[in-house]
Amino acid sequence: EGGMVDDVAPYRPGEQPTLHEILVAEKLDFEAKVQRAARRKKWLK
Repeated sequence: EGGMVDDVAPYRPGEQPTLHEILVAEKLDFEAKVQRAARRKKWLK
C-alpha cells in the first residue's frame, strides 16, 4: 500500500467492488468530510 489512489479501477455496474476499492472510497469520503469540517470551523471563527 503505497498511498496510490489512482490504481483503483472503477468497477462496472453489476460487479462487486473489491474490499480494497470500498476501503479506498470510504477513506477518501472520510478525508473529504474532515476537510470540510476543518474549513467550516476556520470560517466560523
